[in-house]
Amino acid sequence: PGAIVEGVSGPRAGLLAQNRMASLVPHLRRIQQPVIAAINGAAYGGGLGLALGCDLRIAARSAKLCVQFIRVGVSGCDIGVSYTLPRLVGAARAHDLIMTARPFTAEEAERWGVVTRLSDDGRVVDDALALADELCDFSPFGLFATKQVMWANLDVPNLEAAIQLENRNQIMAGSSGETEEAARAFPEAKSFGTAGHAKNPPSRHIQLDGVLDDDAPLFPGELEHRTVHGTELGEVLMFHRASRTVILADLIEAFSDDFLQQHWSWWQRPLAVLDGVTLKKPGAPREWRLSFTDRAPARAARDKLLGWPVTRVIMAHGEWQRANGHAFLKRAFAWLGD
Repeated sequence: PGAIVEGVSGPRAGLLAQNRMASLVPHLRRIQQPVIAAINGAAYGGGLGLALGCDLRIAARSAKLCVQFIRVGVSGCDIGVSYTLPRLVGAARAHDLIMTARPFTAEEAERWGVVTRLSDDGRVVDDALALADELCDFSPFGLFATKQVMWANLDVPNLEAAIQLENRNQIMAGSSGETEEAARAFPEAKSFGTAGHAKNPPSRHIQLDGVLDDDAPLFPGELEHRTVHGTELGEVLMFHRASRTVILADLIEAFSDDFLQQHWSWWQRPLAVLDGVTLKKPGAPREWRLSFTDRAPARAARDKLLGWPVTRVIMAHGEWQRANGHAFLKRAFAWLGD
């Protein structure tokens, strides 16, 4: 900062130095590679602000975190925390943490979404490097595009705008040659899809090697599947027998109250209840249900999959079920009727 404010004094010098320090957070966002914060010990004030500017955060179990700016006589909002923290934990909790400057533990940080992983003491740097190695397995452009879209779409006004940005990046990624390179890295890999995918491939870069047949699983006794057919929409549900886990994408949504409070607007939350996509009343989104004008095939598929000894359910949109998976699926498919 000394060189930055040379020949300048007073508030102007302070503002120049402040701008210099605060510019570190936007700089982290502009870096094309994902930036991982390994939080070890105390992340107070500026240390926490820099961690919040990173793409991923891992904390040691003994770590302590605090937005302490207001404790030293200045505003509680500095180096971007008034922007980054509410987007991670919601406005109400961010107001609490910023205005009271109360310290919080790594366990609380994980529960609230400030960090997404905890490490045993002494291992946080190793775990962060291991995560970085995992990310290096992906294509450079794919990672950059993902980072760019994730941050940009935090501020878009609606879903349509978010999808438009996603579509642009997907086309650019498909034209980069990296999808073909990824395929060449696994010469024995094969792609299977539904009959609908065979008729209308999801991408010109994906060549299907076969169509999934519910009566002929690819990995009998290990990984089974069942197709739930609608009139226009459908989905393949996978069942991993060893772990007794069902894996699905869009057919069921089950958002918890905490998730809705943090990520949905006040006027959207009642719609989630009316649509039946909450953890208390899980189900298919309304547009999916409306597409099932003939529900007989879907009921037959549901009855088959309810014959699986399911314990866990993993889904793309909602809280994973670590127990009582069979009962959860039964409630989630209640909209199909008998």
